[in-house]
Amino acid sequence: MEVVADLHLRPYYGEEYDSKEELYESLAKAGTTTFHGYATLYARVRNKRYTLAVRRLTDGDTVSSILAELLGVLEGLDREVKAVYLDREFYDTYCLTLLAAHNYAFVMPIVKWGEKIQTELSEGWVA
Repeated sequence: MEVVADLHLRPYYGEEYDSKEELYESLAKAGTTTFHGYATLYARVRNKRYTLAVRRLTDGDTVSSILAELLGVLEGLDREVKAVYLDREFYDTYCLTLLAAHNYAFVMPIVKWGEKIQTELSEGWVA
């Protein structure tokens, strides 16, 4: 079984909420730092997609704590996980450490930073 974990952030432009519990603060995107957010976990079995978990994000959540919860769902399943596919929101040290601790093969896109790394990625490293 292959699984996919995604973070979905929908920009919030409205008035201040009495309860910030419903909103998630993150880096600025689309002109705001406040979002309605949720995380999803899907399984792909025989080219069919099955929803395993949906979790609302609240202010104070970290991507690593969210990923830990999603991976916890997998522990309860009676299926072998061949690979975990994650969106780039999960690209941080804590998530990478967590994936290594669970010993899952994973695929995650990263953002190329700066000219030097772009050159190295396009030309390769010299040993």
